[in-house]
Amino acid sequence: MTTEQDITSNSEKEPRARRGARRRVKTILGAIVHLPRKSAFWVNGWPRRRRNCVAIVLSVMVVAGAVGCVALYQKVDERGQTQAAGDSASSQIPGRLESTLSYDYRSVESDLASATDNLTGDFRKEFESLGKEIITPVARDREVVTAATVVESSVVSANPGEVTILAFVNQTTTRKDAPEQRLDGSRVRVRATERDGQWLISEITPL
Repeated sequence: MTTEQDITSNSEKEPRARRGARRRVKTILGAIVHLPRKSAFWVNGWPRRRRNCVAIVLSVMVVAGAVGCVALYQKVDERGQTQAAGDSASSQIPGRLESTLSYDYRSVESDLASATDNLTGDFRKEFESLGKEIITPVARDREVVTAATVVESSVVSANPGEVTILAFVNQTTTRKDAPEQRLDGSRVRVRATERDGQWLISEITPL
């Protein structure tokens, strides 16, 4: 049988238990909120060594990102320069090649002199020598007239200062002992070198 004293005792115990639980919860929450800086889980409370490590890692990431952006820009810029070199050379070389391979025995000296303006480097010197020693006397003796036409050309390789072009050339020729025009087709590889904004022929290789 429950007495009045027991009821009073139970009613007193329940609030005390709840109060005790609330105190324990407050104590736990307070411990979390007021954790020492050395034990906290947010950046500002991290130990100095850990903060330094994070700072170093972030710095490395920033530097790596900057280097990557610079490398990408340089790669894109170089690719653009290479494309521009190929486009410029492919627009100039066919005309220069036609001029170099065309001459008339009646004006061969001036034709070859004009042709050398399309050339550069050792190839120019070799062509000048060949023109004087072989082409000019043979052309006059046989009354040779030849005209070259580049029917097609394409860029094989390109760099900002040098481009290699493959050209298909048709060459019509007449001479004293063969007055009927003869058509010959050939394939040549042309190396072009940039000089003061102009693309000049530095080598012609028959294929």
